Amino acid sequence: YNIPYVQRLAPGVPVSVVRVARRSVGLIVQAGNPKHLHSWGSLLTRDASLVNVARGSAMRVLLDEVLCELEARPESVRGYDREVASPDAVAAFVAKGAAEAGVGTSNLAQTTLGVDFLPMQNEWIDIVVKKSERTRSLVRAVKRLGDDPRVRRELEALGFDASRLGSIIYES
Repeated sequence: YNIPYVQRLAPGVPVSVVRVARRSVGLIVQAGNPKHLHSWGSLLTRDASLVNVARGSAMRVLLDEVLCELEARPESVRGYDREVASPDAVAAFVAKGAAEAGVGTSNLAQTTLGVDFLPMQNEWIDIVVKKSERTRSLVRAVKRLGDDPRVRRELEALGFDASRLGSIIYES
C-alpha cells in the first residue's frame, strides 16, 4: 500500500521502491486482554484507554488512517491525545496498566512482559530512493542484502518476513 503514497508525494519524480520486510501491526493490550478488545473499532466501543506515539510516526499514521476509515474522530478514542516518545514506551505504559491499549508491532509485544498482541494487519517496510547516479549504488546494496541468507535469517529472528528483501516493487 506504499505505492499510492509515493505517487502522491513525489509526482513526476523518478524513484525506485525497494522492499525490505513485512511486519505484523496491531494492538498491544494488557496481558489477558481484560477489556476484550478485538478490532480497531473496539477502541471506540470499549471503555479502554489508549496511549499513543508522536504525530508522524508510522504507528500514529496507521491509527489515524484506521480512524478515518471508521469515520471516527480521534477524540472519540479515550487517551488518543496522550503521547509518549517511543513505541517501547507505548508497550511499557500498557504493561504497567497506565493504558489498556496502544498500537505497535508483534516484535515489540513479544519482548515486553505483561502485554499481549492482537494482530490487525501486515505492513510492508520499503525504501523509496530518488533515481540518480548517486543512489544507484544504494539500491544495488539493498538488493545484495536480499541475496544474503544471513541477513534474511537475522531479520526473521527479529520477527520480520524478509522473503522479498531487495525486490524492486515499483519504479517511475
